[in-house]
Amino acid sequence: MRSNLTYIKASFPGYTVEPGFTEYDLLFRCSTSETTTAQNLRSKTLLDQIFTTDGNTFLSFTTHSGEASSLLSVLGHIPFGLSTGAVIPILVKAETNSGSAPVTTVLPYTSQIVCNMPPITSQATGTCVCSSGSTIPTGEAKRI
Repeated sequence: MRSNLTYIKASFPGYTVEPGFTEYDLLFRCSTSETTTAQNLRSKTLLDQIFTTDGNTFLSFTTHSGEASSLLSVLGHIPFGLSTGAVIPILVKAETNSGSAPVTTVLPYTSQIVCNMPPITSQATGTCVCSSGSTIPTGEAKRI
């Protein structure tokens, strides 16, 4: 869950916040997790918006490994797992294609496990390690 807009503006007064950024995180759901297809749609929408409205030649994204994987997926790149603290440079050349966009099917949110405390680390396999030492596989539907 992200911080509220008031906190973000107070903490980072030099940052530009895009129009439509809500005060509270409307996408966060504590007991369910966004599916890969839903995240990929959000990632593609972001890239489409940037390519059509941003005139900069170079952009830099700082994100978590799950979003980096989603961006790679929608860009047609081979899967690449990232561990905590790892980085991957991604160079993209935008080109306009004619015709209709492919149809995208989005699956509903699924149940998720959450750690009682922030995880110690995450692994490239899509698992995280809770402070209890438990390793939680992605997609498992019980709570610890």
